[in-house]
Amino acid sequence: QLGPDPLDWGAAARRDLESLRGRYATDPPASAALTQIISSYVGALNDPSRLPALQQVLGNAPKQLAELVPNANRVLQQKQELREKLVQVRSALQ
Repeated sequence: QLGPDPLDWGAAARRDLESLRGRYATDPPASAALTQIISSYVGALNDPSRLPALQQVLGNAPKQLAELVPNANRVLQQKQELREKLVQVRSALQ
């Protein structure tokens, strides 16, 4: 009964990245950069053609913040691997 994308990858990424908000609450530039990162990251997970825009945002962010952001290419790869595994399992169950 799971659809082709059983996980809401964007919502999960947003939740994880928002957990950094408290760490940068007293640093307005870093907090603003985090807001941009979250938006760009979720956008890239939904549309991989937006990865270059995410890379640009990360390049402009404070280094200590950018280093905490998971590699979006790897997350997209994991997303694809899960899709493929679900196809295999569904085929085996039919």
